[in-house]
Amino acid sequence: MYSYAMLYIPVSTFSLVAATQQAFNSVTSRLINAQRFTALIFNSVVVLTFFAALLSVGSSTDGSTTSKIPPGKYALGFVLTLSASAGYALILDEDAAVCTNVVASTVSVVALFASGEWRAVHGEMAGFENGKVRYVATLVGIALGWQAETLGAVRLITRVSSLFANVTSTLALPLVPIFAVVFFGDKMTGIKVVAMLMAVWGFLSYVYQHYLDDRRAAARKGRAAADCSVYAARVGRLAVVPAQDSDMSE
Repeated sequence: MYSYAMLYIPVSTFSLVAATQQAFNSVTSRLINAQRFTALIFNSVVVLTFFAALLSVGSSTDGSTTSKIPPGKYALGFVLTLSASAGYALILDEDAAVCTNVVASTVSVVALFASGEWRAVHGEMAGFENGKVRYVATLVGIALGWQAETLGAVRLITRVSSLFANVTSTLALPLVPIFAVVFFGDKMTGIKVVAMLMAVWGFLSYVYQHYLDDRRAAARKGRAAADCSVYAARVGRLAVVPAQDSDMSE
């Protein structure tokens, strides 16, 4: 769904709409992992959902969609991106990203050879406008990039939560649309700028919530350590008193 979606919507729009993973992930986190919701987390989810809707409403003003994308396909690309985001959010919450990717890779490779489509790879390489070397470099870069992304996400899931792993992925939002303008000729509209600012706002809301949680955890840890010290001191005094009484009786 992600692959087909990128055929029908600009890269900058795709990257921003794909960030709705966080909204979907918050719902699945609540249902599957009993994720605790606060006002800041709710604000983050709502903001990221609204900016995706903003992009959808403003699609008609996106000049880059009119010349390169077939008529009527923008809405399909938008729906495909949202659907893929929901599916990926579910995978993150089940902590099965590695297993899912292994199965997907196996099925893809088997299908590539079983269908005979592997014979067309040479033609695609020859027809790549930037040359065969860059074609191979692009495929290798994509493979390595996805491996790093998957392993990093799994690490964040196991150490923190799936929702935090998804929120962290939004760090790229302010950069991807800019790169899309530079390298792919996308048009940076006012709506995209507002959507980028909303995405950053939603990300910072979640980060601030984690900051507050860390402070509360540190405070609880400090109180627990103080209570242990007081308890140890009391136990020590109780141990000394019977010894003194025994000496006096003798």
